[in-house]
Amino acid sequence: MSARRTGLAPVHVLLAVQSLVVVLVSINRLSTLTTGYVAPNEFLRWVDFNNMIVLGLAATAATISLRG
Repeated sequence: MSARRTGLAPVHVLLAVQSLVVVLVSINRLSTLTTGYVAPNEFLRWVDFNNMIVLGLAATAATISLRG
């Protein structure tokens, strides 16, 4: 049986997107490109900002868009 007949195609797409987000988080953490600070007061680094806001929002948007 194919994924389309069983209705699992959205689940496969969601898992692929979530896997991509995990790879991007790993690259974000291991790369030296995001070691700078967001603001001059050195409160938040770019790596933490990307993990909390950008990549978290991408994972949430993928989940919501593939829900229905």
